[in-house]
Amino acid sequence: MIHTCNDLKDAETLWVETNIGCRQCIFGVIYRHLKCDCKRFTDDVITILHYLSDKRLPYIICGDIGINVLQRTSSSSRHNYIATYETYNCQQLITRPTSASLIDHFCTTFYVEKVIPGRLINDLSRHLPIFMLINSNTIKTNDEKPIM
Repeated sequence: MIHTCNDLKDAETLWVETNIGCRQCIFGVIYRHLKCDCKRFTDDVITILHYLSDKRLPYIICGDIGINVLQRTSSSSRHNYIATYETYNCQQLITRPTSASLIDHFCTTFYVEKVIPGRLINDLSRHLPIFMLINSNTIKTNDEKPIM
């Protein structure tokens, strides 16, 4: 099932409900427009994550968010954005720059023993494309992962 969401201000989204292996899940793609206020966008993300949490399905959200999670400044907007995902037990899987910064994100509630996130090296765009390979035989959610 495919959904679009027009509720976000200054962002575009696409949502797909599908199965990985025999597990139902949700994939979301978000593009945040550059002039979008970070606090307002984070408030919209909270609404989305709350809705997804209520559905009790694992999810993956990716896209060009335009918020540099590697930035070392004390920006409260950036910090609140990162903390929002952590509050909903999401992991950021891309940890290296996708351009001069890390503004392209893969956040997920999946805990997979064999997941390969990465960046494709090419010169087609100013952003490096990101990808994630999932071994569907090892899928667990963050709620099911062993505590170490």
